[in-house]
Amino acid sequence: MTSATTTRLGLLTLTVLVAACSASQLLNPPLTNSGLPTDDGGVADAGRDAGSADAGLPVDQACSVLNARRCDHLIDCGLLDANNRTQCLDQLTDSWCGPSTWPLHVAAGALRYDPALAQACADALAAQSCAGWPSLPSPCLTFVMPNAGLGAACFDGYDDCLDGVCRGAVCPRRCQSRALTGEVCGVDADCRVGLFCRLSSTTPGVGQCAPFAQVGDPCDDFTHCADALWCTGGSCKALPTTGQACLAGRCDALANGLAVAVAAQQRDARGGQQRARGAPQRAQEQVLGQHERGERAAAEAEGAQQR
Repeated sequence: MTSATTTRLGLLTLTVLVAACSASQLLNPPLTNSGLPTDDGGVADAGRDAGSADAGLPVDQACSVLNARRCDHLIDCGLLDANNRTQCLDQLTDSWCGPSTWPLHVAAGALRYDPALAQACADALAAQSCAGWPSLPSPCLTFVMPNAGLGAACFDGYDDCLDGVCRGAVCPRRCQSRALTGEVCGVDADCRVGLFCRLSSTTPGVGQCAPFAQVGDPCDDFTHCADALWCTGGSCKALPTTGQACLAGRCDALANGLAVAVAAQQRDARGGQQRARGAPQRAQEQVLGQHERGERAAAEAEGAQQR
């Protein structure tokens, strides 16, 4: 495989973090490589002719068909050598559609599978232009949807809840309203507006919602400053305004247009400590885009300060 092909294949692979609370813990026997068990124990043909039923794409055939369509599209466009088709299928099975991904949540009742939209995804992949290969067609982002109501079991890795958020200290977690101060959380999004998830230093992935620290309050890896404040020297400090000396290389957000960048950097630092809860491609692309824009803005502002 050439280095260019390796790069393209790496971009194709979706990032899926190991979930702390997996639906696989409730399923016995485990799922087949096709994604879900079939009635006769067999696996549907994963070739180009598969997935053409009028009723939509059966869930037990979905992963074999969809993964094949994605890899065949890359081969047809000259982006992947045909000899590497098996490697492509293996990567997608592990990261996008396979026994350790969304079919687990469907089998547990936490996600709802739409066979018509899955078939539309397969058709769109077959018809996709070569220029569009880095992105998934819209049906491929919506053929599985939340299915767990408030109080129902939910798991890490996908957005299972129809309402509220998936949180709790034990597995399975439960769909609940966003948490108040002192209630259990796993990520900032579990908490009400104005609160963050203060993670435990002894129990990974579990914490309690708490208010952001204000100017002069102590801060560390587990206690975070409010937006537009910076944690330095163990306490939250306001960033200097125009004409004042910079604070650890940072300046007031309002003075140089870095409000989004500063807030994004604070959230990025927190995000590395929190467990992953949803792996939709669109959300990942938005986070990466915000981070890149923040970095560019920070670099431009620092250059302006030096001039």
